[in-house]
Amino acid sequence: LHRTRKTGSQVRQADAAARRRNVAGAFTYTGPSLDGKIVAVVDDVITTGATVAAAAAALRLGGAERVLALAAAHTR
Repeated sequence: LHRTRKTGSQVRQADAAARRRNVAGAFTYTGPSLDGKIVAVVDDVITTGATVAAAAAALRLGGAERVLALAAAHTR
């Protein structure tokens, strides 16, 4: 999983919609096929889930059947 473009800090985004726009299309997967695989994305903190969702979208395009999100903390 690679970040394909520089994004602004998620902390500085006004709301969840702005966070989603900030990271939309920001990741790509270029490794071996993930066809049928279950993949875990590990992040330090999940706030709105925008970054994890963008990463998961790229992994699903790479063939992942399911993407699980794991984090040390979640904010509300």
